[in-house]
Amino acid sequence: MGTKADLTVGIVAGPAVWAVLLTAKYAMAQHVCNGGSRASLEAITILGLLVIVVGAVMSWAALQRTPANAPTDGSRPPEIIRFMALFGLASCAFFAFAVLAGDVPQWLIHGCQ
Repeated sequence: MGTKADLTVGIVAGPAVWAVLLTAKYAMAQHVCNGGSRASLEAITILGLLVIVVGAVMSWAALQRTPANAPTDGSRPPEIIRFMALFGLASCAFFAFAVLAGDVPQWLIHGCQ
């Protein structure tokens, strides 16, 4: 893929996965509370985290194509690309943490009571 696609996926992957997981888990809660398996909740979390990792890898790839000494506060294309790649990495890290933090309660307590 090109740098533009790498940057876009890197920046959007984390927030998009978090929003989709939040919605999907809310929709699946009734099924799980009525005796369904919790494995489906864990499976979509793992799938979501894999998508976030793909976004981080794409941001990393874009970052590796920029000069190491390029600043992140300029207006030239290498500087913009470097800033966006770093922002994509930070976004993926933050939202991976948010996804995992959102799963801790379901591991510790049974929310159907």
